[in-house]
Amino acid sequence: MIRLDVDAFEAYVTNMLIPSRDRGLIPFKVWGPQQYLVRQMAAGLERDVHEFIVLKGARQVGGSTLMDAMTLWWGQENPGTQGMVVSDEDDNA
Repeated sequence: MIRLDVDAFEAYVTNMLIPSRDRGLIPFKVWGPQQYLVRQMAAGLERDVHEFIVLKGARQVGGSTLMDAMTLWWGQENPGTQGMVVSDEDDNA
């Protein structure tokens, strides 16, 4: 069974630096809505649910940043996972 170790994920992201529009690079702080999403995904996996639809709310909840971090973490924590993470810069728009 695939599991999501919430504590391990939160420990991982709190060691990350993320870009802030106002303050440059800052430590990743997990906010309440982000904690809720991760815990709901973990609960779903415990019930053998493997597909989730996430309706991302306002920019301020940090949904995109959280899912970017989850993508990086997931591949490292789950042997056999195949994938690629590609990102771009605003200057290339």
